[in-house]
Amino acid sequence: MDKKEYMKEYYKKNKDKIIEKAKEWKKNNPEKVAEITKKVNKSKKAKIRKSKWIKNNLEKNKKSKEKWQKENKELRTKNQKDYIQRHPEKIKAQQLARQIPLKSSCQICGDIQNLERHHWRYDKPLMVATLCKFCHTIQHNKNIIFAGGIEDRRGQL
Repeated sequence: MDKKEYMKEYYKKNKDKIIEKAKEWKKNNPEKVAEITKKVNKSKKAKIRKSKWIKNNLEKNKKSKEKWQKENKELRTKNQKDYIQRHPEKIKAQQLARQIPLKSSCQICGDIQNLERHHWRYDKPLMVATLCKFCHTIQHNKNIIFAGGIEDRRGQL
């Protein structure tokens, strides 16, 4: 019997004891539990799992967010103020950009629905592009500056 099989067998025989000891350790080590939980939740697997859950539970996720926002109004306000203090250039650029009219279509793919403004650089607040939501998301997720055409914008880039 190899080590892996032995451990499985040991766990089956001592499952209740192991679970009880784990619960006790968690109770006695809340700082370590919080640290481990933070690491696990920031992992790539956790992010993938969360995004899949959100995709499959849009309504639940929406209700959960709304509930959190209602229960944490003060924290939300504080977070918004902190963001404004940390990123005054973004806030200024966004305010100035509202004065610039959107073009009639996305400047990358030509789509005419769900148009948004995109800042290429916040230190140049009037340098704004009109992008559809999809292309705008790509610009932020891929952290790229577009320099050409996209053949099939819904496929792989």
